[in-house]
Amino acid sequence: MRILVVGARGFVGRATCAALASRGHQVRAMGRGPLPLGFPPVDQSVVGDPQRVGEWFPLIEGCDAVVYLAARVHASASENAESLALYRAANVHGPVDAARAAAMRGVKSFVYASSVKVHGESASIDAPVRADTPMRPLGAYSLSKAEGELALASELSGSSTALGIVVLPLVYGPHVRANFLRLIRLTLAGSRIPLPFASIHNARSFSYIENAVDVVVRVAERNARGRYMVDDGKPVSTPDLIRAIAASLRIRTHLVRCRPEWLAAAARAVGRGPAAERLLGSLVVDSSETRRALGWKPRWSMAEGLLETVAWYRSESGSA
Repeated sequence: MRILVVGARGFVGRATCAALASRGHQVRAMGRGPLPLGFPPVDQSVVGDPQRVGEWFPLIEGCDAVVYLAARVHASASENAESLALYRAANVHGPVDAARAAAMRGVKSFVYASSVKVHGESASIDAPVRADTPMRPLGAYSLSKAEGELALASELSGSSTALGIVVLPLVYGPHVRANFLRLIRLTLAGSRIPLPFASIHNARSFSYIENAVDVVVRVAERNARGRYMVDDGKPVSTPDLIRAIAASLRIRTHLVRCRPEWLAAAARAVGRGPAAERLLGSLVVDSSETRRALGWKPRWSMAEGLLETVAWYRSESGSA
């Protein structure tokens, strides 16, 4: 297949290009700048801003599938109508413009990466997020991703282009940035100072990058329609995740008890409420329907994924 990957330079985009190429597909990689050194080999590289593409047809011409991974993800300190407009431009209008062109050119498959956050910020083991769980977005990012899903469904309704939506939890792996990278650094700090997380009893789903990309590729290859949840197979608590990262780092992290409500109050007092929620709250995904529909199961365990992630982190940071 000839596949256009939009957002190829990103964390998920880079791994998707590598996976597609390894399976013999012709990859047309689109990113905001030239591909960096060490990027997986692709058949064609295109420099462009997905929000400012005047004409999608030349980019899509001859493609069997479009994998749309570009997104605005970084939340600003304060959200207002202006910031929401920026999120919508990236996460709604850009994908819809690409999908419209794909449908007009008879592209077989359009794959859109969404976020579990379109379903809200919490879900327990007893009531996990499934593909048919109602959307309850909170904040500009999750609202724009939910609107993107709905707008794409409307745009491609009645067309021959299959819309496949891959709903991602927090994804980790080599080249990871943002929250998971901060968690690795926090774990390292825990080898020197106690971390007050031993009393947290939550559950959160994660996905190693290769597991997430495997679903993205399968959806594109099969022209699959619908929504597909992804995870590593078993949710973990924050203290267990920190211990697992520490084991991969071959260090001992010191966790001490502190009431979660005190941690939450302290975090809110210093403007870190959302960050605390990610450490304290539960957000669990049920990927069983994805497994049945695609004949898929995670190829990498969390332990294996963490070892790969830590090995990359050490090579990047120069630590032994």
